[in-house]
Amino acid sequence: MSTKEFAIKQYNWKGQIVAYLQENTWIPVGGHVWRSQEIEESIRNGECILLEPEITLVYEVYGENEEWRGYLWNDTFVPNDENNSLFNVIKNQIHDKTCQVRSLPSILFMVKSAARHAP
Repeated sequence: MSTKEFAIKQYNWKGQIVAYLQENTWIPVGGHVWRSQEIEESIRNGECILLEPEITLVYEVYGENEEWRGYLWNDTFVPNDENNSLFNVIKNQIHDKTCQVRSLPSILFMVKSAARHAP
């Protein structure tokens, strides 16, 4: 009996798959990366199962007018955009109760906000 391989999708903040994580190795997607092409072929052939990342904790991020803007996960801001695949992964895992949502500490948000607006 053969065992199937697994690869975990790696997203950027826009919700685009930029890499696969397989056997603790980060493999960029696209271009002429032979390992990426090999994984994609294995997925098409049913030899590799493509998994979503396990997201266990996110922080809610609010804008200056206290409107909800999205989540902070692994130091990455993920906007609340239904077209963003990573946002939907987070939303689904919150719904499934495998991901906790916490409030972003105000001081941390103020520091990050100030850093963005610094000269």
